[in-house]
Amino acid sequence: MSDFFNLIDNPNRKARNLLVLGIPWDKSSSYRFGSVQGPDYIRKSTSSKVYNSFTETGTDLNQRWNIIDLGNVDTEVKDLDEIIDNIRYRLNQYRKEEPILFLGGDHLVTYLCMHAINPSTTGIIYFDAHPDLYNEYEGDKYSHACVIRRILDNTQINPQDIVQIGIRASTKEQNDFSRENGVLVFSRKDVQYLGYDTIVTRIKEKLNHLEQIYISIDLDVLDPANAPGVGNPEPAGLSMSNIVDLIHELSGLPIKFFDIVEINPSKDISNITGFAAAKIIKEMFGIIP
Repeated sequence: MSDFFNLIDNPNRKARNLLVLGIPWDKSSSYRFGSVQGPDYIRKSTSSKVYNSFTETGTDLNQRWNIIDLGNVDTEVKDLDEIIDNIRYRLNQYRKEEPILFLGGDHLVTYLCMHAINPSTTGIIYFDAHPDLYNEYEGDKYSHACVIRRILDNTQINPQDIVQIGIRASTKEQNDFSRENGVLVFSRKDVQYLGYDTIVTRIKEKLNHLEQIYISIDLDVLDPANAPGVGNPEPAGLSMSNIVDLIHELSGLPIKFFDIVEINPSKDISNITGFAAAKIIKEMFGIIP
């Protein structure tokens, strides 16, 4: 039995490689620390003892993917540039054109990984309860509450190529930044009342000029009933059905990278959050082109 739905070392010759890399980092957290244990916890949750290889839409992942798990990057060093170099080095050893799943870690993982890939002509779809658009938070410019601002400051990403979904814990400062810079934001209420078709049509219209998409999924986008084991739980969140349905609707986009972040194993209950992460990964594997 292997993790990732028994897709590691898949002997099917038709299967393409998909890389997995863990970034065990939580030094940028602001409330409940512990997501440093996230990567290995997520791996254990993807057990084939629990899940078969078929997605909800009927895709047999055994026919599509051979998972190559690259393990975890060393994050013991405190210098962020060195961690970025470590991520880039690990990927350069193995990657040609394969898609990549990054396992966090707190949400600063997304900032670190964006540096390690070629960020030009890349759009971001950002599932989160929080917009992470503070210029600094509690005196820290590299808090997980500042992720998108640091990506915009330090990469080639255009704010008009960013979409945020599930936001429900923003501030006037962050709302003003989104509006003034063209970040497309769908709140929790938008997901509830606009409907998936409207939301995904607007996303595809906004991002259809891009060569690649990075999807980042902060598990606190979910209601704490669906994901109690996160760093900053925010009630009145999206359901697992919301997330899975939206993932299915995003099929057809040039998704090259995605991450799962902010899982906190020490706060999980009966592995609810771990299984939520596994379900999301499984359905994402089904839509990556």
